Amino acid sequence: MNIFRLAGDMTHLASVLVLLLKIHTIKSCAGVSLKTQELYAIVFATRYLDIFTSFVSLYNTSMKLVFLGSSFSIVWYMRYHKAVHRTYDREQDTFRHWFLVLPCLLLALLIHEKFTFLEVLWTFSLYLEAVAILPQLVLLQRTRNIDNLTGQYIFLLGGYRGLYILNWIYRYFTEPHFVHWISMFLSLSTFLGIYTQHIMDRRVCSNTALCRLLLLLLPKLEEQQKAPVTSLISKFSMLGNPTDSIWFPTQYPPGCYQFYSDGVTLWIIRVDARVFGGRGIEKFVTFGQNYVVKWGQSHFSTLHSGEEVDLYIDQSSGGGFESKDSYGSGLFEMRIKVPGGNTGGIVTAFYLTSKGGGHDEIDFEFLGNNNGKPVTLQTNLFLNGEGNREERFLLWFNPTKHYHTYGLLWNPYQIVFYVDNIPIRVYKNENGVSYPSRPMQVEASLWNGDDWATDGGRTKVNWSYSPFIAHFRDFALSGCNIDGRSNNVGACESSNYWWNVGKYQRLSGNEQKLYEHVRSKYMNYDYCTDRSKYQTPPRECY
Repeated sequence: MNIFRLAGDMTHLASVLVLLLKIHTIKSCAGVSLKTQELYAIVFATRYLDIFTSFVSLYNTSMKLVFLGSSFSIVWYMRYHKAVHRTYDREQDTFRHWFLVLPCLLLALLIHEKFTFLEVLWTFSLYLEAVAILPQLVLLQRTRNIDNLTGQYIFLLGGYRGLYILNWIYRYFTEPHFVHWISMFLSLSTFLGIYTQHIMDRRVCSNTALCRLLLLLLPKLEEQQKAPVTSLISKFSMLGNPTDSIWFPTQYPPGCYQFYSDGVTLWIIRVDARVFGGRGIEKFVTFGQNYVVKWGQSHFSTLHSGEEVDLYIDQSSGGGFESKDSYGSGLFEMRIKVPGGNTGGIVTAFYLTSKGGGHDEIDFEFLGNNNGKPVTLQTNLFLNGEGNREERFLLWFNPTKHYHTYGLLWNPYQIVFYVDNIPIRVYKNENGVSYPSRPMQVEASLWNGDDWATDGGRTKVNWSYSPFIAHFRDFALSGCNIDGRSNNVGACESSNYWWNVGKYQRLSGNEQKLYEHVRSKYMNYDYCTDRSKYQTPPRECY
């Protein structure tokens, strides 16, 4: 055995251990392709059939047992473990991996060293292993879901393939009749694919010490820039039959959302969360620049060097974070993917809140559900300590499947709740209504609300499905920072702040149409019409 093969085996073993560590410790396979893991299980099952007929060495047999056991264990976890399988993104992992199996088998039947059953299967396993990583690469390209452990796993897997290429080159020059040109070519192609398409992506490199070292040796890659979009465009066209459900993130071209309602289609050009209505592009910031953990430190994790954070909740605790500063006005946005599966009783919240008694608060709250029922988005306002201003929506997409942008505009004229830059709720500062008057911080949390959140508190959290995980991205803040000044938010009413100028004092014509459409189709509770709560509706309802 040469040093390249030994190093390759150890790197391969390390990649498997990293993946098992991710799955076993945090009970999550997010970002991992089941299709790739099934291909690896086939690879090792067909390669190591000789474990029953021949003995080479204790090392050889041990490695065979480890790779057989680990590959089938990973597949079992992802398919059948009650907590892990819920984190598998089957909607994105759609690569038709069985189409790789037949060509590799035909190739092995045509090109092999000996035409025997074991030899053909062994050759087949070489060809299949060289392309087994493809579903994983496609999944990462689609979701960009690359946490620390997934990044380490992909990097080590690529290192293993690279070392085995060196092993084959070494054996070609030192062993007679050793030629595996096809498997070498396929391995080289996938090796380059891993390191150019993903490992050189800074989302992965930021998590991988070896990759950061590699970046020093290679030319810097240009950061992908998002072109600003300065307007919201809608086009109306007539269709035949209305469609009831909308799951557009993977069905339509990037940036285009399609609504079906009463035969009318609204095509909406999605505006980047940091560029809306002509406002400037916010500088990219990491979590630690604007936020700190408030509670549940052990149930918080940072990914991609602060580009993304996860909050976990189990029976022991949940978690939450808050902005370092307080604000008196602004537009506050975050991209969120809420926990999926049987999450009845679990609340994911993104909100503004003041400190002390008689507090002000502006809330987004996602109320978990069970048995495939949709998650409810509840919005609420607390003004001078008084709440009970709930409005609830069943959204036009599944918020557990993909990231979506949720925004809160707060200025002297109005409060607007945005979902993917579409206004769903407006609270106007007029007619003498109560209005936020205290500095507020931006917060997010994941907590147990099973005394009220689902079915009026009748559905309790089923902790056997924990941990439940909420994902957060985009931590730039556009707000008037009033720390160190008076607690009077009037200091933040100046027209020098772009979120206070004319176009943000009221909805535009297009926004008003979208606002009315969403509320007519997707709102299922409005406190203003709840006569059991208010015999006479509050002043803001008129």
